[in-house]
Amino acid sequence: MPRDPGTGSVAVRRQQHRLSTASYPRLRLYLPRTGGHRLALGPCPGLRRTPRATVFALSWSEAGRYGINAPTMQEPANSCALDAAPTSPPAPAPPAIPELAGRGLRHAARWFYHPYTLLAEAQARHGNTFYTHLPSLGRVLVTGEPHITRATISNGDLVGGRGTRFLRPLLGEDTLIILEGEAHRRRHKLLAPHFRQRAVRHLDALTLARCEQVLHALAPGDTFTAAQLARDITLPLIVRLIFGELDDEMQREAENIVASICHAFENPLFLFLRPLQFRLGGLAPWGRLVKHRARLNDFIDARLAAGAEDQDGALLACLARALKENAGVTRTSIHHEILSLLLFGHDTSAVTLAWLFYHVYRDPRVLDALAAELEDMNDLTAVCDDESSFLAACVRESMRLCPVVVHLTRVAVRDTEVADIPVRQGQAVLPSAWLAQHNASIYSQPEHFDPWRYLQAQAGRDDNPYAFFPFGLGARKCIGEPLAMRQLKLILASAVHHGQLELLHHTLAPTRQMLLIGPRGGTPMRRQA
Repeated sequence: MPRDPGTGSVAVRRQQHRLSTASYPRLRLYLPRTGGHRLALGPCPGLRRTPRATVFALSWSEAGRYGINAPTMQEPANSCALDAAPTSPPAPAPPAIPELAGRGLRHAARWFYHPYTLLAEAQARHGNTFYTHLPSLGRVLVTGEPHITRATISNGDLVGGRGTRFLRPLLGEDTLIILEGEAHRRRHKLLAPHFRQRAVRHLDALTLARCEQVLHALAPGDTFTAAQLARDITLPLIVRLIFGELDDEMQREAENIVASICHAFENPLFLFLRPLQFRLGGLAPWGRLVKHRARLNDFIDARLAAGAEDQDGALLACLARALKENAGVTRTSIHHEILSLLLFGHDTSAVTLAWLFYHVYRDPRVLDALAAELEDMNDLTAVCDDESSFLAACVRESMRLCPVVVHLTRVAVRDTEVADIPVRQGQAVLPSAWLAQHNASIYSQPEHFDPWRYLQAQAGRDDNPYAFFPFGLGARKCIGEPLAMRQLKLILASAVHHGQLELLHHTLAPTRQMLLIGPRGGTPMRRQA
């Protein structure tokens, strides 16, 4: 054992019986604290100090670095420094997590603008779990392994609202997407009933009527994008859901405000970069968004003053009653909550539908199979209720292949661990929907669009919620899932059933669109001549 000249002798606990490394997997060195004596071990695991001694807890392999040999069954215990109290069998070592190389602006830009490509490279090189460095988050753990994701979501020391702190200048502190703990549970309980399957069915007739209206307005040869088609169809629906029935003039005003907000939000960089958050008289992107947000707030205030709480079934009516009853809702939180739903509900469905149209219309086999399923359907809502339909399989497969949100974010409020992986206070864990949904051990040929995989008895599929989570997981799962799924099915079914549509481009790269990843150009299409 290396030590400085003059170092005192090592105190040895002598034992009278013989040992093996299996019975005694760790040893301890007791070094008396005597004046002027030092032991030159250098960095050493398991170090702790007591008033009388320094204690090193070492495994036998670690001890070998300091010249201490492991005992054999023939060697006496006092042949080395040893605490011979029997121990239980050693716990398995924590898994070695690889590091995805890359820091700085180039790495951050790839993560932000081209996450599919970056994650595909990382998965091929390192598997489904790795560390990487991201701006504002530091060194994060990224995973697509179901058991690690499950451990992350079920760990109370990992919270979700802190991953959205960049949205606070826009949405404040008091919205569902940002709230944590009990406040989040109360707000979720208040809002979620408006988005459940039974609650959103009343929009079916309006959705189908709007689909027919928009599709019939397309002349042969007209070009459009699937994303804009979805926005045109769903805009009146989201206004109805939030504000209830309005007269024609107020309906047009509300739709105009919502469309203006979405157009002002095309470049999300100003949310992440505070220096870009300047108004410039309403000419800068941030200034335009703030101006349209003020218009929305004025519209909401006018509806509240007109007795919005009397609009049965409307989301604003629910919030207005909570405001009147002092049930943890303020006028400002109503403003921010509605803005949040418009930005992250309305547009998320549009980008998801752009991917869905791209995947279905680029494969003639898929399009023909879907058309055959819908051919004799007089009531398209019936097929939307059938989770075993080919229509449902197409929607699920598109979301599996191209999730518009590539990862969730959970931040540790104290030191903890997930699946034996240590996580420090303040460190983020990112369960990645893209990695989980491209896991070849669960999905065969995960890079291919194959709706038939859901019609076969294939173990794994998306039966494991931690292997398929385009809408998130746990208490922070998107409350709009039932509405979004129903609208995606109805719009696709209506387009295939009634419209003669085709893609303009059969290869579209994924690109950043606001806070989402969608097909370049929103999937350009054309009404067939």
